[in-house]
Amino acid sequence: MKKTEFSSGYPLDILIVDDDIINLTVVKSYLRKLGYQPSLSDGGIKAVELASREQFHLILMDIHMPDMNGLEASSKIREIRGQEVDIVALTSLERDQVEKLGDTSCLTDHMGKPLQFENLKNLLIKTSQRKGCRSNAPRE
Repeated sequence: MKKTEFSSGYPLDILIVDDDIINLTVVKSYLRKLGYQPSLSDGGIKAVELASREQFHLILMDIHMPDMNGLEASSKIREIRGQEVDIVALTSLERDQVEKLGDTSCLTDHMGKPLQFENLKNLLIKTSQRKGCRSNAPRE
């Protein structure tokens, strides 16, 4: 798939982490519609391995996964990559429910499931601007 005006204007390397194939497919399809080619991980352990080998601007992280939960994976990725990557919890839990699960300082933000397309676009714009990845961005 070729880049769209959106992804050209807000260039990001993105990793989606979710053990549910339906959630992975939905988020991937939204991102592909915007011209991105996201990397995919079906669990926390694989996400940590990917993040140790590849640089990402944004990781969309599920919280509940059987092999390693999203908070633990996010914390390990922070140890490896520091603040160079934004890690956003992508979960059906409310923000305060996620905070009750453990230390959320490793997370940059929180987005609810089911994911709304416009919310995702706004997150991509915000992340691109924060990471200094904006180039020839279209006017919104």
